[in-house]
Amino acid sequence: MFSHFPDPSPTEETSYPGSLSKVVRFGAFSSAFFNLFFAFFYGLSGYPGFMVWVCAGGFLIALSSLLLQKSPRRNWLAAQVVTFSIFFTMFPFVLITGGINSSSILWMLFIPIAATVMSGTGGGLLWGGICVLSVVSVYVLGEVFGSDYTLVLPTSTDRLVDLLAVSLSALVASQYSEIKKFQVIQQLQTIRHNLQHLAIVDPLTNAYNRRYFFNHAQVELSRAGINGQSNAIVLIDVDHFKNINDEYGHIIGDQVLVGLAAVCQENLRGCDLLARFGGEEFIILLPQTGLEEARQIANRLRDVIDRKKILTDKGRLPVTVSIGVAVSSPGKVMDLYELVIQADQAMYRAKGAGRNRVVLSDN
Repeated sequence: MFSHFPDPSPTEETSYPGSLSKVVRFGAFSSAFFNLFFAFFYGLSGYPGFMVWVCAGGFLIALSSLLLQKSPRRNWLAAQVVTFSIFFTMFPFVLITGGINSSSILWMLFIPIAATVMSGTGGGLLWGGICVLSVVSVYVLGEVFGSDYTLVLPTSTDRLVDLLAVSLSALVASQYSEIKKFQVIQQLQTIRHNLQHLAIVDPLTNAYNRRYFFNHAQVELSRAGINGQSNAIVLIDVDHFKNINDEYGHIIGDQVLVGLAAVCQENLRGCDLLARFGGEEFIILLPQTGLEEARQIANRLRDVIDRKKILTDKGRLPVTVSIGVAVSSPGKVMDLYELVIQADQAMYRAKGAGRNRVVLSDN
């Protein structure tokens, strides 16, 4: 219960757009790499110069998207630029390698997939529409108007290479995207857990906070009343806490509260509920506990705190506490606030009687 929890504030990377930014960078570098590779390959293999320049243009377009990514708000635009770099390279190749019969036309299937991976459904629909219109245009140019722009005829090897490349590219892109999304989901789950933790604990002492205590304790009191059992409320106040702050400073005072909470937690039962009531006061719910057992637990806490002292940056400081105890009547559903008032009154009687003692409520 007293473990340290990291800052739960969401970061850019824990948002969906933030997760896509890395996917877009991956797509930009991949597009740039393959365009550069094929520019050199076509140039060294004697292919038409047009193919070399198209690949070089695609390389530059892909790199330009990296400049847009310096601003998180332009991530969607950067994704479209990366997708355009692929389209810029592939569509001319469809025209010059056989039109509707070109093996490169398979890349028209990959482009919407890449757009969806990098920019979500909107980007996928946009580029899906562009690719459908492009394929229809190629068909109409070749089959209706008889236009032929072929510079290189595709071979069966070209078709095999394009088919394998498209399939592999789609697989890698989708898997990389899923990995990044899974990482973001895990981070968001961790943040949610931390926020839930902070909502029920006191940020200084890491004991439960007052709101959680009252919600939980009232349920326990109601259950005990129905089952004919007793519950006890223990209210603890640090004696002369103002003197500690005045002499050593508030940082040491905070360390005393943290140490006191830890000592209490170490000496309570697993079913007991410790919370910070406010200031230098702590409150404890002792479920299914009668008067005599509650007295023993309270006296044990007071004795341990008195003997052990509290470790701080100024060494171990002697600290004493005044404790008030109130116990609910067996078989009676009591109001929690009424029981807390009884414990509070008992605690003030302990202070008035000289402090460093336990007083039971007389109600």
